[in-house]
Amino acid sequence: VQSRNLTLIHKNVLRLLRLINQLMDFRKIEVDKMHIKASDNDIVEFLQDIIESFQSIASKRKIDLRLITNERQLQVWFDVNMLDKVVFNVLSNAFKFTSDNGYIYVYLKLDESQKNALISIEDNGVGMSEEAVTKAFDLFYQGDYKPENGTGLGLALSKQLIELHHGTISLKSEKWKGSTFEISLPIKFAI
Repeated sequence: VQSRNLTLIHKNVLRLLRLINQLMDFRKIEVDKMHIKASDNDIVEFLQDIIESFQSIASKRKIDLRLITNERQLQVWFDVNMLDKVVFNVLSNAFKFTSDNGYIYVYLKLDESQKNALISIEDNGVGMSEEAVTKAFDLFYQGDYKPENGTGLGLALSKQLIELHHGTISLKSEKWKGSTFEISLPIKFAI
């Protein structure tokens, strides 16, 4: 019983820390103090590392989680910490709303101009209504979901972090048919 209580306390402390960090990031962006520290990174390896951190929960819940790409390596300029927050947030949401035995696929490719890396994160979860899709990136918007499932900060922050990269993030979803988030990042950009 004590061990379970300590585990719960630890999880809640980490949840609170993430929330405080998200609020601090928003404040830094508001006062123009959030600066991007981009470097040249292999986005294939970066995505594989993040996906690997979700494999344990995917295995437990029998969710087919995989990276699908023809790229063996793709060098892209991005801030590792910022993009980690974005991809981690989108994948966390996918796991939250995808049932056991479902799938979450992360696609990576170059766009037709060969100037942008496109990351698509697709799931076959519960999906969202049309109204929820239009408000998904609004600050504090939680949709039809229970408040304990989130704060409404993650996607709003994700959008701002991607915009700092001169990129875009968009969402396509249909109720009961899953969701797909698409992130477009320029391979190189002027800082």
